[in-house]
Amino acid sequence: WGGGAASMAAPRASSPHSRRLRAESGEVAAERDVVLSAVTCNGLALEFAAVELQSDREVVLAAVRQNWRALAFAAEDLTADREVALCAVGQDWHALQFLPQALRGDREVVNQALRQDWQSFAHAPTELKADRAAVLEAVRQDWRALAFAEPELKADREIVLATVKQSGYALLHAAPSLRADREVVLEAMKQDWSALEFAALELRSDRKVIMTAVQQHGRALDYASAELRADRQIVSVAIAQDWRALEYAAPELKADHEIVLQAVQQDAFALLHAAQALRTDRKFVLAAVRLNKCVLQIAAQDFLGDRAFVLEAANLNGYALQYAAPGLKADREIVLAAVHCNGDALQYAAQEFKADREIVMAAVQQHGGALQYASQEVKADRHIVLASVAQIRNSLGSSGGQGNERRGGAERVHPECSI
Repeated sequence: WGGGAASMAAPRASSPHSRRLRAESGEVAAERDVVLSAVTCNGLALEFAAVELQSDREVVLAAVRQNWRALAFAAEDLTADREVALCAVGQDWHALQFLPQALRGDREVVNQALRQDWQSFAHAPTELKADRAAVLEAVRQDWRALAFAEPELKADREIVLATVKQSGYALLHAAPSLRADREVVLEAMKQDWSALEFAALELRSDRKVIMTAVQQHGRALDYASAELRADRQIVSVAIAQDWRALEYAAPELKADHEIVLQAVQQDAFALLHAAQALRTDRKFVLAAVRLNKCVLQIAAQDFLGDRAFVLEAANLNGYALQYAAPGLKADREIVLAAVHCNGDALQYAAQEFKADREIVMAAVQQHGGALQYASQEVKADRHIVLASVAQIRNSLGSSGGQGNERRGGAERVHPECSI
């Protein structure tokens, strides 16, 4: 083996029989039974057989069955023998490249190789690569064989359709005319949306093609024409499938409140793809905070130190307290607003508020589990503990044991930001 391809060069035979053939006189090498025994154990022993036995069909077949590389030591007429060729290729498709031209064009021999590896079609003669039936059979075994077909067959609709039904990526090897064929491209995209990358430019402006693609994967919007990237419905469908599609939307849709909020609701990171005007728009950022508290992690830093903004954000989503400037985490009104909205926001409050009975009581009444964030002293307060237990009991009763009901418009259990 060398460079990933098979070679006829091989180590010399080293079985006892082959060593005897190599060491003894020509008389031993001419003994048919000895040679047959030797090549049955190690096909490469054929190298040391007498010339007449290298022309013996039974001996050569026995050698090739044991090791296809023994083909290198067979008489020329036997390397052109169909049964010998089938035997060699049946062991390893690489043998195909060492066969005479006539056998490399034999369909049964080539199919024997194709059943092992599609790359074997590269060694088929041009006339076979231009043979419609042969190529159709090859691509049915493995779509990648289309890469070696002659150009006129890469433009054959039936062959290309059969190929893209196996893998959309096969569109890469199709002729330009078929990359512009709507039915072929749609068929390819059923297998893999990324086949759109190889479609003709005019199909990237085809609304049906692009809609089909973004329904499979939102980021297929990247391959759409400028006109369709500005199509509100297509962009909305793409974002519903994957929020990251916002990156490929037209500038005017990156400034569209509803479109950006749709993406932000899935992941706050989407805000980075929004128009700068929206990222600095106080009203918009507050609307985004209502949907996803992590928005504050990437919002303009000026907002996080703005008391009025943080107070309003805390009333919408108590977890907004996590991103407030340190001084605002020590603001009693803001902390109260936050825990009234989401009891667990207590964990982000300044330390002194974790020992404040009024604030802790408000937190556990919203979510009993917030007691874990209170100071040790407050955790020993009977009234607060009873309030915590009561809230948890009510929560389990009203939600069928799940304990994840909404109260005041806020989710009890919140995922951590993944940015």
